[in-house]
Amino acid sequence: MIAAGVFLYAFIDNAAVAVGDVLGQGKAARIARAALRFLPAIIGIGFLVWYFTQCSYVTYTNGIWHIHETVPPRDGTAENMFLSLFVYIDGFNFSRYSGDYFPVLPFAALILVGGAIGRLVYHSSAKYALAPLDGAWNSGVCFIGRHAAFVYVAHMVVIPVALFLSAWVASLF
Repeated sequence: MIAAGVFLYAFIDNAAVAVGDVLGQGKAARIARAALRFLPAIIGIGFLVWYFTQCSYVTYTNGIWHIHETVPPRDGTAENMFLSLFVYIDGFNFSRYSGDYFPVLPFAALILVGGAIGRLVYHSSAKYALAPLDGAWNSGVCFIGRHAAFVYVAHMVVIPVALFLSAWVASLF
């Protein structure tokens, strides 16, 4: 799902750049190009508004937010599986078929909006707001970030081995 959201962001952003290049030169064209760079966020906000007005509703109970889906299941399982790739389906349990289930909406829309927020922060002086805090306090986070691929692959081995060893030690007693 994250890959789908990033692909969608790149596709919309490149389309906006292509449209901006067609506009030519001049002050109006520069303003239009700058506005078009936020097209992914506008589309993402549109998707979120559509999702939360047409496909779900939100309740707040006992201090917890709940999202309730209103998309009814279809007759066939194949139709439900295809539709569940895009939105949650009320009463259809996709987790039987997949270990991690994140439909495109609302999660890809959040990636679209987050990309635009990142663009706003990166192209301003706000990106230097935490620079004075750089130093030894974040070295562990930086180390994990530099070795993210290794950490990702290693956790798939380390966690099951640790669970197995814990169960084996517990069986000794």
